[in-house]
Amino acid sequence: MDACFEILLSTRQTLEYLECHQETFTWGGVEYPQGEKCYLWGKYIKLVEREIPPHIIKRLPAAYGSMQWLNFSLQGKGLDLLESEVNGSEIDWEGKTFDEFLKLILTEQPQWVVIFEWQCDRIDSLYQQNVSECIDRIKNNLKWDNNREGFLVLPVPENEVGLSAIATEWEFAEIWADTLISPPYILMLVKERSGIFCIYNPAQNYKVIFSSDNYEAAKMWLLEDEYERLNSRILQEV
Repeated sequence: MDACFEILLSTRQTLEYLECHQETFTWGGVEYPQGEKCYLWGKYIKLVEREIPPHIIKRLPAAYGSMQWLNFSLQGKGLDLLESEVNGSEIDWEGKTFDEFLKLILTEQPQWVVIFEWQCDRIDSLYQQNVSECIDRIKNNLKWDNNREGFLVLPVPENEVGLSAIATEWEFAEIWADTLISPPYILMLVKERSGIFCIYNPAQNYKVIFSSDNYEAAKMWLLEDEYERLNSRILQEV
């Protein structure tokens, strides 16, 4: 599959659920590490620790981009097998499924980011979801009859991290509303200092429901759903 899959973790605490492996060589009766350290989940899933690519950091909301992350690249056959499974094939995971892997890795993490880069260079959207919703999004993206996209998934904020990106790291905001329903449904279009345009849903704890690096794409997303801009642009005071 022409895709890259990475996971950012804020701590190493959930890696203890995986089997740590590193090649060694012996010299003079002493073992020395050789090659990359990796973490295994069954036969098909392997995490390798890597540096975070600069283009990924750029796409993160500012509050997340400033955090100290551990970046792990998914290697092995796991993603290809998951694609086969969601498209009807029976896969013997030998008790170590992809779903269980992500739940173990992410559920107890204070913060995490899942990155699915279609064609290893394409990120179209940014979402905020819980672990189960994240797994469903990955599976839907692997179905052959769906349009593939690249995306980042952030956890639904349970503290101030998610809101601080809006509170302190934005350039301007616009209020948009669906006036065909009563009362009108409100969304916020915000340009972050990173250059990313995000659409937030205030009714869902300011969950990110769409993002783009292009203002026109974000505006068209709203117009296609018949939203209207209500106010003049709100600029952040410096």
